[in-house]
Amino acid sequence: MEESSCAGDGTSIFEAFSQMEKGITETGVMRMMNDINAQMAELPGAVQSWVNWLMIVFVLSVFFLKNHRPARVVLAAFLLTMPLAMGIFAIWQNIHLFALAHLIVWIPLLTYLYRSELSQSDFKPGTPYGVWMILLVTTMVISLLFDVGDVYLVATGVK
Repeated sequence: MEESSCAGDGTSIFEAFSQMEKGITETGVMRMMNDINAQMAELPGAVQSWVNWLMIVFVLSVFFLKNHRPARVVLAAFLLTMPLAMGIFAIWQNIHLFALAHLIVWIPLLTYLYRSELSQSDFKPGTPYGVWMILLVTTMVISLLFDVGDVYLVATGVK
């Protein structure tokens, strides 16, 4: 069975649809990334620095993956948070609602980290892993406090 040609240029309907879908997806993703970057650039410098710190603290988990299961869970949560935040942004186009992704993923993560690490009698806060874990948990708690505020401000129309 011969495929019908689209626009007389020898491109099949299936190829044309595939190209159209690719263009829409790439354009949509690029537009969304540009919108995110534009909104991030409008945030105060201290907030931008905090976001960079968050990224660093989560990425440091790679140094502990081999010997610490919680580090693997942290990395998985980090990787889950990003597409979830992008999906939330795609719906509401508001950078402040990245906070929802943090609330959804990080509250269970904090519970897990407390139960599996921080509350254990053999947890060693003076080791590199222990220092990282304390920095991570402290960073997440501070961020969640701001996140609750951001969600409230968006819900009330302030942001």
